[in-house]
Amino acid sequence: MLELLSLGIAVYLVLLLFIFIGVSKSNAPNRNSLSVTVSVVVAARNEQQHIAACLESLVQQTYPREQLEILIVDDRSQDATVEIVQSYSSSHRNLRLIKISDLTSSNSKQNPQSLHASEQIHFEHRLPAKKYALTQGILASKGKIVFVTDADCIVPNCWVEEMLRYFDSETGMVVGPLAIRTSNATLLQTLIEIENYFKIILTKAGIENHFPLTAQGGSLAFRREIFQALGGFASIGHSLSGDDDLWLHQIHSRTSWKIRFANSPKIWVTTLPPTNWREFWRQHLRHFSASRYYPWQTKLFYLGWHLSNLMLFLSPLITLLWFPQFFWYTQLFLGLKLGADVILIWKGSQILNFPFSLKYFIPFELFYLFDNIVIGSLAHLVSVSWKE
Repeated sequence: MLELLSLGIAVYLVLLLFIFIGVSKSNAPNRNSLSVTVSVVVAARNEQQHIAACLESLVQQTYPREQLEILIVDDRSQDATVEIVQSYSSSHRNLRLIKISDLTSSNSKQNPQSLHASEQIHFEHRLPAKKYALTQGILASKGKIVFVTDADCIVPNCWVEEMLRYFDSETGMVVGPLAIRTSNATLLQTLIEIENYFKIILTKAGIENHFPLTAQGGSLAFRREIFQALGGFASIGHSLSGDDDLWLHQIHSRTSWKIRFANSPKIWVTTLPPTNWREFWRQHLRHFSASRYYPWQTKLFYLGWHLSNLMLFLSPLITLLWFPQFFWYTQLFLGLKLGADVILIWKGSQILNFPFSLKYFIPFELFYLFDNIVIGSLAHLVSVSWKE
């Protein structure tokens, strides 16, 4: 028993050290922003409550308008999303609306013989709704660098300009931080916010260590030529989710382009958290569903991370009931794990400039375990959908 516990704490601390080293690495942007044509693509379905704020932040970008186009792809919205976008496009010449009335009819109208090579791959591999919408937006765009965010996100006015500072001649993709914006947050939303900060730590650590773990679709930028060379999202079309993390893994494993994390405090994109447990459950089932298709190395990392975490939490109870002679060892190991977690999150908060308080630390630890063990496991067993 003691040997098993020792193995668990050793695995956990080794992986935590990997994360600590990655998040601690410096990653300064280039002195000058890359000067290229840019396309921002947003897929939207029934986003009348959020789309105006998103559009307002996009049209206020400091990047030159003559080099920036904004494409909103409406995926069969049944609310006022289209009307809101049209009101903005009428007064902003660099903003366009693309409407997808029906996936089947959209596919059937295309002649595969007339398509570009990457588009032919897309035609032959039916894509889930959001990936299809993003693909149509990217294919209709003209920019050399494609930016992607979500319709419920608000981006800083220097988002494009600052993200471009992380591109150089060897960089093919830049991943930015996505934060939760809350006011009068419930306990659930507070825990979601803390967990999201930890996900940002994992994102930066993986990218800096050249072992990408995850990414968030609210703040991504990549070269158009990569999208064309990889045949778009065809290779990850079997997953409903994954236009962020699976796409990150594809670029890492199938190209020689560098991937960078943009940790400038100027470019934190914000999004809203789920308002209740049902929304949280559905959203995280969808997000976790992409992990079925992670590279085996990434799966092994997360398996070791979560199982060792679970073992260290359960070991005091198990030993108290069946192996009381080891109870104090488990208390020691659990305390060591919690102390290491505090140091990691504190370090991440200093580097990434997010708030950190011990007030919700223990509730977060339990919430993180439940989310990743319970919901993460169920996501491999149940079907999920983007939106109703």
